[in-house]
Amino acid sequence: MKCEVAVPAKINLSLDVIGEREDGYHLLETVMQSIGLFDKVTVSLLPFSAADREPIRIVADRPTFPLDSRNTCHKAARIFLSACRGSAAAGFFEGKQVRIHIDKKIPQAAGLAGGSADAAAVLIALNRMAGSPFSDAELSAAGAKVGADVPFCLLGGTALCSGIGDILEPMPFLGRFPLVL
Repeated sequence: MKCEVAVPAKINLSLDVIGEREDGYHLLETVMQSIGLFDKVTVSLLPFSAADREPIRIVADRPTFPLDSRNTCHKAARIFLSACRGSAAAGFFEGKQVRIHIDKKIPQAAGLAGGSADAAAVLIALNRMAGSPFSDAELSAAGAKVGADVPFCLLGGTALCSGIGDILEPMPFLGRFPLVL
């Protein structure tokens, strides 16, 4: 079984830093916008064997980012699977390895939320595959544990974001306009 999700990059149309929390995160007021640059993430469930060392495996078309527990996709899968424990969805993943293939088009470390978008894609794919046991709000809360931009990447579109970027207020589409990255 597999699920493919295309996830867009995001830009900040405005960004005001309005404070700092004790944990070092900045408090923001920003307007985020999804753009037409996408990564494609394919999540597959494969039989887990004794030869497999990890229940989560990441494969990518670029060797320049971590493929282990440091990767946001790995963190998202781990958080999702942990949230499934004790729920009806727990048995769905039993005896299976989560294989995540990332086809990367969003540049790394460019402020375009590529890693956050990929993590959001993993949450979306796993939720779909398990029959949608979690609501959008529950996925957003799980995403916030991975990174501040993940809740926006789950929502997409245009949104006024506050807090560390995790408090979202959807906005109407602002229209198409040219953009240079």
